[in-house]
Amino acid sequence: MSDIKVGYLGPTGTFTEEATQKMLTGNDVQLVAFSTNTDVLEAVQSGCVERGVVPIENSIEGSVPETINWIAHKGNIRICAETDLPVTHHLLGKPGGTLSNISKVMSHSHAVAQCREFLRDKLPGVQVRFSDSTADAARLVAESSSSELAAIGTKYAADIYGLDVYQSDIQDERENFTRFILVGATNNIASERRLAMESASAHRKTSLLVILAEDHPGALYQVLAIFAREDINLTRIESRPTRRKLGSYHFFIDCEGDESEEKVRKAICDVEATGCQVRLLGSYPVLPIISPL
Repeated sequence: MSDIKVGYLGPTGTFTEEATQKMLTGNDVQLVAFSTNTDVLEAVQSGCVERGVVPIENSIEGSVPETINWIAHKGNIRICAETDLPVTHHLLGKPGGTLSNISKVMSHSHAVAQCREFLRDKLPGVQVRFSDSTADAARLVAESSSSELAAIGTKYAADIYGLDVYQSDIQDERENFTRFILVGATNNIASERRLAMESASAHRKTSLLVILAEDHPGALYQVLAIFAREDINLTRIESRPTRRKLGSYHFFIDCEGDESEEKVRKAICDVEATGCQVRLLGSYPVLPIISPL
């Protein structure tokens, strides 16, 4: 059997790679690094890779716009699984360096946003530069001849690129988690069986994109009341611009249960009966929280 190609945000040493390695297992899984999350999603849709892993939400900064906007406006893919990864950021630099030497810090924009208080309190006045990923920042620091350049990244990346950890746990909140989703162009049961931790006991979730029939008082309440009537717990509701006009929104809704369950099917049908457009984004297992590498 040929390898299953799985795309992730690279280079090696990213949080996404950690999530990918833990979500999928087996010698027949080939990891393929891409420069952006958009590249990962488009590679899945085009068939360049069978699966992709991308972040969709962080407990500090909220949703990842690059991911959810692509899913809403450009993509035709399904979510196959999700899991949470504890995210711990570290300040990385050249061996033998110190905090006092640093004049510039590099990292992915989301990592920088999750460490604002540390940068303000411990490194006031330093320049901040954004990179494609935390691992890419670590790589650039390792390749630089300057000892004044540091990166926000993982201990895993520090080991890979030969950097020192100047300071650990620099994120603003200790309880920092990122939710990752495994996506595919179609449901492929064979590859889903390679989920490292999936079991019959794993509870399932269904994700929907709902566009209201018209904007009027109580329109969203009408939709939410349907799920309440069917005793379905909603785990996430988020509005995003439709890009049609200012003040026009669609809604991402996550609910407990599988699309095959009668009450979930009925709720979706009843929402559509109100005139709303409903796109099923996937019904999938929620895997246990991942331990970092």
